Amino acid sequence: TLKELDLHENKITNDGAKSLSETLQNNNTLEKINLANNDIGDNGARDLAFALKINKTVSILNLNSNKIDRHGAEYFYNELQNNTTLIKLSLYNNKCGYCMAVATSLQMKNDHSLKTICLYGTDIDNTGVKIIADVLRQNTTLKEVDLKFIQIDTHGTKYIVDTFRKTITLQKLNLSAYKIGILGILSLIEDPRNNQTETFTELILHYNSRSSENTISLLRNIEKNVNNYYETFRIVADIRKDSISYENLEDKYIPSTGVQHICNALRNNMFSKNLHMKVRESNSNGMKNTTTIEILSIDTSRFSRKESLEIIINKFNDQIFLIIEIKNNSIKKNVMKYLHGILLNHSMFCTLNLITNNLSSTTIQDLSNLLQNNITLITLCLQNNRIGDDGIRILSPALKHMKTLETLILSRVYMGSIGANILANALENITTLNILRLNNNQIGNEGSEFLIKIFKKNKLKEIDLSNNQIENDGIQIILDFLQTNTTLLKLSLCNNRIGFLGSKYLADILEKNTTLTSLNLHRTEIDEKGIENLSKALKINKTLKHIDLSRNPIGNIGFEYLLDLLTFNTTLTELKTNLRYDEYQGNLVKKSSL
Repeated sequence: TLKELDLHENKITNDGAKSLSETLQNNNTLEKINLANNDIGDNGARDLAFALKINKTVSILNLNSNKIDRHGAEYFYNELQNNTTLIKLSLYNNKCGYCMAVATSLQMKNDHSLKTICLYGTDIDNTGVKIIADVLRQNTTLKEVDLKFIQIDTHGTKYIVDTFRKTITLQKLNLSAYKIGILGILSLIEDPRNNQTETFTELILHYNSRSSENTISLLRNIEKNVNNYYETFRIVADIRKDSISYENLEDKYIPSTGVQHICNALRNNMFSKNLHMKVRESNSNGMKNTTTIEILSIDTSRFSRKESLEIIINKFNDQIFLIIEIKNNSIKKNVMKYLHGILLNHSMFCTLNLITNNLSSTTIQDLSNLLQNNITLITLCLQNNRIGDDGIRILSPALKHMKTLETLILSRVYMGSIGANILANALENITTLNILRLNNNQIGNEGSEFLIKIFKKNKLKEIDLSNNQIENDGIQIILDFLQTNTTLLKLSLCNNRIGFLGSKYLADILEKNTTLTSLNLHRTEIDEKGIENLSKALKINKTLKHIDLSRNPIGNIGFEYLLDLLTFNTTLTELKTNLRYDEYQGNLVKKSSL
């Protein structure tokens, strides 16, 4: 019994389609038919549509690339209204977007397992969107619809908006478009928050219109920018509808009026929000009522006015935060005054990230004073601030009180051995640390010895001492600690002078260690003899999964040791070297994943 017929690229034209349609009217076995690339045109489409109105078995029909135009698509739309068996009609690469709309509407109607449809970049116009919207209202399975860059305007948008009130399962709609206009934007922004269904959670409307002066003239109170207007009110609508728990405003130009709308929405919202802001130029007034926002993240690297950060921080001065991130700013004392209110009034935040803020000794003093009142801080990051040893000394009174601190990141803060000693003394009674990142400083051998006190007091899972001018003596001090440690999972010593002797110490440790899973030895001056030591150890070690040996002078001989290692070790999942197998000229021929 023939169930599948494939006649693609057979030049059957409309005459062949007519003959086939006569057969289909009486056939009750065929289920799949492929007629792609046959030039059947509108007349062939008409004959097949008439046949499928009668046929009850064909479920898949491929008519891609058949020069079918709107008239041919209309035959399928009109004749198959009552067809319930054809679940997939393919009309890609025909003469008009309406073909895709008809095919999609038929599939939405008949395929009850359909969860997602994607019509990205098709030429579907207002008429096509209307028939899709009509079917979507009755659909009970679809969750995601992607109509990005379809060719609709305000009228087509209205069809979609009206559908919002009817759909009961749709969760995500991507309707980024070129021509939907400001009225279409307003409809889409306002209606989803009034929609009675609780399933709809995500609306994507990246708006790329080359708007006319007439359109822009409607927006003079929103700084004459359609993108800004849309972006602001999309966020406001989501917040009011409680459809988001996280909002990222990065790389969006939110004008002063728009920020005020967002603030008003947050003020009236009873649920915790994660608000990430990268905002350029805002003059909005501060919020008056207290709002709980889980994350405040402000990256103002694009500010052109020094007072902009003051304005933003002041606006949130009365809010409650659990996580505070202020990045890429030149924080002066007058701006710390605004941050003072947040840190002083709300001592319950658990994360403070001030990465790349040009913190000076003066601002560190203010920060230290404020943090002494915090009893819940879990993560502190001051990465990439030139605070030096003096800054560590000024901060040390606050560090002594951080009884809940789990993650401390002081990368690239220009700390030397003196600063390492001060830090070790400040943390001598802290036993909660899990992650300690001190990379890109000048700690040296002496500083390494001071840090051992921190290592031993805490159950650290990650230590990063990369690029710290540590040599053999310091390396041996650190590795001695590993002999008895049973918690450390990740260790980075890259860009330090480990060399042959250091690799020998390390190999002895790795033979016995049963906890370390990741080891970074990038550019540590380990040569082929050092690789030989490590390879022998890793034939015994059964826990290490990731090791980085790149930028080390291991040569072809070292590479052979590593290849030999891979025949014994079944634990490693990542081994990085600066040698490629296809450039390797050695004796071993075993294929490697290096």
